[in-house]
Amino acid sequence: MKDEESRRLHEVEGVRIAMEILESLNFDPVKIQEILKIIDGHDSRKEAISLNDKLVKDADKLWRYSSIGMETNENLFRMGRDKHYDLLGPRIDEWFFMPESKDMAREALNQVKNETP
Repeated sequence: MKDEESRRLHEVEGVRIAMEILESLNFDPVKIQEILKIIDGHDSRKEAISLNDKLVKDADKLWRYSSIGMETNENLFRMGRDKHYDLLGPRIDEWFFMPESKDMAREALNQVKNETP
């Protein structure tokens, strides 16, 4: 999301929905607070606040490298597959925290490159 207002709304609504679900399940209040804090900045906060935050941020971005993520974003941003590869490939080292996530992103990108769109 390029629009900061939409990105922030996405996080705020995510917090609201997660709180409703977790509280309805009588989830551990301490864990609820950690989860909500992670959700609240998963797109807008550049630095991770914990290992769990790194994992959530990486998982959230890994979706973009999947077949369905590629197709969704190609339609949303009206760009061809080749342009999409050119944008996503160089972002791997910039976006991902965990070495395993970087490997998974590269593997997924290569796999999608070999698929017929």
